[in-house]
Amino acid sequence: MIEFRRRNSIVKHKKYSIEQIAELILAGHPVILPTETVYGIGVRFDNQNALDNLFNIKNRSIHKPISLHISYEMLQLFDIPTRLNVLCSRIFPGPFTLIIESKQRYGFHSKDNFTNKIGIRVPENKIFQQVIKLINIPICMTSANPSNHQNTLKFEQCALHNIPGIEDDANVSGVESVIIDATTMHVVR
Repeated sequence: MIEFRRRNSIVKHKKYSIEQIAELILAGHPVILPTETVYGIGVRFDNQNALDNLFNIKNRSIHKPISLHISYEMLQLFDIPTRLNVLCSRIFPGPFTLIIESKQRYGFHSKDNFTNKIGIRVPENKIFQQVIKLINIPICMTSANPSNHQNTLKFEQCALHNIPGIEDDANVSGVESVIIDATTMHVVR
């Protein structure tokens, strides 16, 4: 258990194993996972109640969709145009988010309008890769900090409602992912 001070109160973080985190995700609970860029908070992609709860936890605008974090093998689940195959093979896994057209509503708040676009990301972090391999489903994941606050580079800084997670500080760089909108072929960030 890790203890640290936050605004005159003590926040406790319990570290979980990869197997425990996988079980929590499958049960619909939010978790904190490392990526090679920042720590993320995520839920299983196919549980709308869990996704709506994630927006609430983050205090995130319902009009700002959350990207799907997947394994490289899961790319086949999405209708990715053939012209993007070479791009995907070069940027994944890695610190990139690719916005693609989709007929499926993934990562959107239940009260928001679907734009026919989704963001997909294949993090390179080994712990993330082990978790996603165990659960074998995409995770809707965003940075593990309240919206409009600094990204979290240390596990101890992930103080969002005492969400369970896995620490991997040595492999979190702090550099945000590059976002490429493949529908317009423009770099968004």
